[in-house]
Amino acid sequence: MVQSNAVPQPGNEARQAAIEPQTIAVPQPAPVRPFAEPDRSPEVQQEVDRVRSSDTYRHVSRDVALFSWLNSQRDSRSNGYIVGANFADLRKACQFYRLQYVRRKGVLYTIPMPIAYAEVEQHGSPIDLFIAILESLGSPFAEIGPLKDIRSRTLGTLKSFGVKILIVGNADCLSYESYNELVRLTWKLKIPVILAGSLYLSEIFSNFLKRRGKRYRDIYNNFLDFHEYQSFQKGEIQQLVASWENQVLNSWTQKLDLISIAGVPDFLHHRCEGQAEPLYEILRKIAVFKLDNPSYQFNKANIEKMLSSRMIPNRS
Repeated sequence: MVQSNAVPQPGNEARQAAIEPQTIAVPQPAPVRPFAEPDRSPEVQQEVDRVRSSDTYRHVSRDVALFSWLNSQRDSRSNGYIVGANFADLRKACQFYRLQYVRRKGVLYTIPMPIAYAEVEQHGSPIDLFIAILESLGSPFAEIGPLKDIRSRTLGTLKSFGVKILIVGNADCLSYESYNELVRLTWKLKIPVILAGSLYLSEIFSNFLKRRGKRYRDIYNNFLDFHEYQSFQKGEIQQLVASWENQVLNSWTQKLDLISIAGVPDFLHHRCEGQAEPLYEILRKIAVFKLDNPSYQFNKANIEKMLSSRMIPNRS
């Protein structure tokens, strides 16, 4: 075997390094989070959370008309139903009406409690209905026992609380059996029952009238009075917006003062179609935008652009 005695020549290492690929460290941009939160200070984020969780109410002429109708139903002991294009608005009005007559002492209600408001959920079976009523009255035994016991407990509790009118919200969800239970309840306790729901509730009662059979006719004939909770008037938009700003933005040193911006009140009324909850959604959107852009100045044109992708409520 012949061994090579070759001596490395100077410069070979440099030539070898020249032909090998070189790795160059290139600075990489920081990864972008696709769903990153806006860059807010803790104080601004806290204020955004407060605006987001706000829940306000301001009664206007439609509410006064509703309360007057409810008083008449209570005093004449007449059943009936209320419909509204936006049940969220109607729900708040009914709860406000109830609170004018309800007092608490600690965690308990004081008696008498003449106004009761209960809200059912799908699917509004008789047992769901009675549990909702008992829970609205603060009963700790609302879900205990079979239907027969819960029914008896509901009638006894309503009587002992001195309830003079029972309002059942979200009544669109009630089953046929639940309507019958309410008819029997009003007979036994001699108190009026008022059903509150969306415009679909009117369609339900129209179908009761069209169907053959005494059972549907009895339900229809026990709820002959009705009241439509209408949209608020165009001239009331300013007091609703001002009331919302005073309640929600009361800690701001500089208010939005939207009602003083030319054309904005009329535009807001058009965009919410006289419904309060859609209006409050718009106001929350504007307030949060202002928190993220404190130097931004609003006018009718840029508010229109902000809401360009938002549809107008349907009130038909």
